[in-house]
Amino acid sequence: LRKQLNIKLTDTRDELRRERFHPFAPATHYTWSPRGDWYDKYNEEWGLKLGKDCCAPDSVSFHYIKKPAMVRHIFALLYHCPKLKYKK
Repeated sequence: LRKQLNIKLTDTRDELRRERFHPFAPATHYTWSPRGDWYDKYNEEWGLKLGKDCCAPDSVSFHYIKKPAMVRHIFALLYHCPKLKYKK
């Protein structure tokens, strides 16, 4: 439908092409390997970064964060770890 209506997508990745919006938990993205499933197909147009390059340091969302310990861990990473300076 997007192609039929000529709707353009907006690239929300950072300057190193790392994703900011994530449909899975952080560990799933970090350990992802191509499987030929819907997620790989969805990313055909943009390409997928794997391993430590999967996620932007200013990521906006992760899904499937269910355990309270995981929420606390992500909160600590975001708000209590020293901020890293990235060269642009």
